[in-house]
Amino acid sequence: MVNDHGPTMAEKRSLRELLASRDPKATTPFVLEHYAWALGRARARGGAQHAEDIVQDVFRELLERPPKGLETAGARAVITVMISDRVIARYHKAKKMPVGPLWSDLLGGASNPSTLARRERVFQEVVSAMQRLQTMHRALLEMRYFEGLRPVDIARQMSLTDAAVRGQLFRAMGCLREELGLSAGR
Repeated sequence: MVNDHGPTMAEKRSLRELLASRDPKATTPFVLEHYAWALGRARARGGAQHAEDIVQDVFRELLERPPKGLETAGARAVITVMISDRVIARYHKAKKMPVGPLWSDLLGGASNPSTLARRERVFQEVVSAMQRLQTMHRALLEMRYFEGLRPVDIARQMSLTDAAVRGQLFRAMGCLREELGLSAGR
């Protein structure tokens, strides 16, 4: 039976002793007791496709380096926080991953006809997307990425602050991503 009012002193002591022992025979019942619950918790927190990996990482870290706060919180409370942290970290990592082909694949020297054709198609898509942008966004992106000017240099040329140019570049890149169909929702 799970105590919903927090761990008792005996449970706190036994959990500390269990994690400190690092004995597989002692930790296996703990993992078996909480594994199915933790798996359901990871799925409920939004990590359904990576739930097993997340839970295994949580238990590995819990057994290797027990976190602070075990004396005041129960095992499931600590596991819940650790699962939430990992789900959020995976979400942020997934947002940063490229959706389309890697630019290094497209820019590298290749003699393969399919790679050359794909490179040509992607470049045409980028050029047409740049042409569809507003004049200001297009000019900023051209100065920054085609002429190689730093935001500081662009700011001097346009009599703007560095922060204003960086903000406009950020918005221009967002517009270009939308034109290319690489928005965050995809």
